[in-house]
Amino acid sequence: MVGTGNEDNTVTLTHQTAQGGYVYTVIVANNVDDDQFNNTGNSFKGIRNASDSEYVQSQPKDRAGFMGLGAPIDSFADGAYFDDPFLDGTTFSFSFNYDGKVYLGTNDKNSAAFRFEPSGLNSTLITFSFLNLLSPTCSNATGFGTNASGTCGADSIGPNSEYGVVGFTSITSTISSSNFELLYIGNLKDGVNKVYYTQDKDSVLDWKEATWSATGGGNTKSIQTIYGFNDRVYSAASSAHGTQAPAVAVHSLTETGGEVALGAGSDLSLRSVNYIGKNASIDNPCKAGNSSCVVGIDSMLYVANPTLGGPKLFLANNGGVVHSTTTPPTSSAHFSLALSLRAAERGNATLVLPGSPTGLQKLSPGQKGAPLMVEYNGRLYLARNLSAGETNSTTQTTNNGAELWKCEVSCGTNSNWKKIATASNFGSDSNNKAISLLQVNGSSLYIGFDNQFGTRIYKSTATEINPTDDGNGHADFTLQSVQGLGGGYTRIFSSTSVYDGINSYIYVVVGTGSNAVKVFRQTN
Repeated sequence: MVGTGNEDNTVTLTHQTAQGGYVYTVIVANNVDDDQFNNTGNSFKGIRNASDSEYVQSQPKDRAGFMGLGAPIDSFADGAYFDDPFLDGTTFSFSFNYDGKVYLGTNDKNSAAFRFEPSGLNSTLITFSFLNLLSPTCSNATGFGTNASGTCGADSIGPNSEYGVVGFTSITSTISSSNFELLYIGNLKDGVNKVYYTQDKDSVLDWKEATWSATGGGNTKSIQTIYGFNDRVYSAASSAHGTQAPAVAVHSLTETGGEVALGAGSDLSLRSVNYIGKNASIDNPCKAGNSSCVVGIDSMLYVANPTLGGPKLFLANNGGVVHSTTTPPTSSAHFSLALSLRAAERGNATLVLPGSPTGLQKLSPGQKGAPLMVEYNGRLYLARNLSAGETNSTTQTTNNGAELWKCEVSCGTNSNWKKIATASNFGSDSNNKAISLLQVNGSSLYIGFDNQFGTRIYKSTATEINPTDDGNGHADFTLQSVQGLGGGYTRIFSSTSVYDGINSYIYVVVGTGSNAVKVFRQTN
């Protein structure tokens, strides 16, 4: 029912059946087809304004979310909190916190994000603008592209001919004792040389860009990992170059009148760092069997805790974990080995990034060798995913189990790390092929596994995780909900933890890789 008088811009919807306790999305006819609601074949075509001069705007401004009135969803066992949040069939999404809210994105078209309050209320679709870019090659781009051979104007390439998104996150930086929170996009492009960022908090994000250069040319495919602390941001590019991989740049930040600018990146020459670089004296292990394999940086974590050897920046990939010896690190000379992950030292091989350029887009943690590092109760934990072998591109990228490692003190020393669990220790399930979730939420630690028969998520409130197995699984962890979260979901794409002053929430994005994502949550 359409409102009247002062409420002529409102519509009241009446359900024919009882509402559930989850978030709904309503789509309005806009005279545009192929946006999950076709209306040009119907007589009404679309809804127009009061003066009958224009239709409702196109996706995503033709839809809105609202909360149902059923029983609340406070645990994974209650079912999905968001079902296809973008309403466009998006099959993958990063998740993180920004401006006190939870953000998801980007959608499969790389043209929108989705945000909501920690409680799950006030969900909103967010679009992108590139008006702040200095000289984009595609000035009318609406997203970061999906097609390497696309043309400008067809919404298939980004503002500078990008054809995908490989990273989407927020970073809080400290500049002259003041904190500034920014959003960052890592893009996919042959010869990638830009990082995108914004301070916007409205419903249209105006992106800016920072440049950097990396030796490796067109083999440098994507800004895979972006991380920052203090007044530095590190952008790590994955590369297939025979010796020039990985490529990592450090950017300085400056602030004027509240506006933050990201400086041009300076190459750290991480390719020459032992174990993680292809040009090191002890090469990254994938190079020996396949010099064209892709090497990037899977994860980064700044650790301030002096017991763990901080302040240090830790970086990890399939070859090992290295730590900074100077803060902030500005060259390859400022890094040293913390933990080797080579088969020569570990007796098994670490997973390598997929080799296809399009395969680098939106990698889930289960597709990376060392995807997750967290600090929990004063200990440092690392997820390590194993591969079937290190001698060719087929076996290097095939999952073959996982391990959980821990360091309690002086984590810059190889001998202080201990393997405390394998994937099969959890539920005695040999089909747990990759750790895809390692998340601190309040006083709990969550760990989750990709599994062809359904994901498994476990929770621990133990002060310290020990290498114990009670015969039915890891004794310090308890299975949350059922395998596959009741829906046969096989992969965990991302997770985030957020506290609203009352409750700690963990949100987990799951799916199969071909169906629309689901978002589950649990309240602690």
